[in-house]
Amino acid sequence: MRLSSRAPAVSLAPEHPLASVDGPLRLSDLADEPMVRLDAPPSSHHAMEVCQFAGFAPKIGYRTQNFETARGGRCWCSARNAARHPGG
Repeated sequence: MRLSSRAPAVSLAPEHPLASVDGPLRLSDLADEPMVRLDAPPSSHHAMEVCQFAGFAPKIGYRTQNFETARGGRCWCSARNAARHPGG
């Protein structure tokens, strides 16, 4: 039984070039961007796995165990098919 599900998201600063892209982003679009890694299981393991699945190792620019700190970062990738998340 599934209790809940969440849509994949990435938070970008409003001035980031990818923030103005219409439609979904591919995770590979973020391969060269620094990632703010949420260092809390299972999120940290999942983020590394999906980046590896997309064919790259993420560039970890900052690590935190605080969700709000990770959410406020410039780039946070956490899913195979990333989508824009306004207001980062």
